[in-house]
Amino acid sequence: MSRFVTHNRKDYLLLHDAWRGSAAAWAIRARHAGILCLPHNQQPHELFPAIDVFLRAGFPVANAIHTYDLAASWVRQPYQP
Repeated sequence: MSRFVTHNRKDYLLLHDAWRGSAAAWAIRARHAGILCLPHNQQPHELFPAIDVFLRAGFPVANAIHTYDLAASWVRQPYQP
């Protein structure tokens, strides 16, 4: 299952919450591969090691959004219904 990597955290949090909320309203099981959000103030080549560490750690990614914070490493975003 592929993961989605983006700098556009705000929009993808909104889409993730809408998808999860709609699935609950329709009584279906919503699944997505997972979304990794990266900060805008870093160059992509500077973030590759953080993505590699995340993927090697084996964190559960499906149906979740994880945001990379330079101070706190990876933070899983809670679902906001």
